[in-house]
Amino acid sequence: MFVEQPERAIAVACKAIPSDPWRLGAVNVITTLTGSALIALAVAQGRLGVDEAWAAAHVDEDWNMAQWGRDEVALERRASRFAEMQAAVQVLQLTCSRWFPKR
Repeated sequence: MFVEQPERAIAVACKAIPSDPWRLGAVNVITTLTGSALIALAVAQGRLGVDEAWAAAHVDEDWNMAQWGRDEVALERRASRFAEMQAAVQVLQLTCSRWFPKR
């Protein structure tokens, strides 16, 4: 159900949206894969790592698996999506050393 968000929260989120096309594309991929623009923006700003973001995005799914058992086909799809998530995070890392220091 839609819940109106405070204007200040919307303004802060809008300011965090990258203008660089590579970073914006990576944030779009992460948003699609996690179902959360806020998780994607947190990753883009270095506030969440890829594993933390992935776990946060799958809390419900993990709980359901704990209750009802594992679905191997779904887990294979999830592994594929995680690889795509890692690639998007790598794009973020390569386009911004401010949040992701070079190793």
